[in-house]
Amino acid sequence: MARQFRQLLRPASAAGANIVVVRDSSPPDQSLDAYIDAQRGNFRQLTDFTALQDVAMTVDGRRAHFLEFTWTGKGQPIHQMAMVVEDRGKILNFTATIPGAVEADTRRALLETIQAFRFAACPGEA
Repeated sequence: MARQFRQLLRPASAAGANIVVVRDSSPPDQSLDAYIDAQRGNFRQLTDFTALQDVAMTVDGRRAHFLEFTWTGKGQPIHQMAMVVEDRGKILNFTATIPGAVEADTRRALLETIQAFRFAACPGEA
């Protein structure tokens, strides 16, 4: 996947851009919607937070939610895209970060990379 990622992003437009994947667990009684609400609350605390997109979708057939926003960190603009994916009670958070102004090609390449994620089959699944 790293090779494909490098091909998608031109070096000049990709300076500092990255994707971080974090596995999380939500409490058994917490729905994906409640988890997303908590994430929204965290993001709203960021300096100069501006929401750009907030939409439900799927990634590899799993429920997901896409949040895109900008904020200011250490006096510099930050553009982020967060994809939260639910799989069997576990949560995967994909966060793409682009420092400074975002170019359309970089944004598209990062989003396509996140959406291309595929889960491995669990033992005993076909």
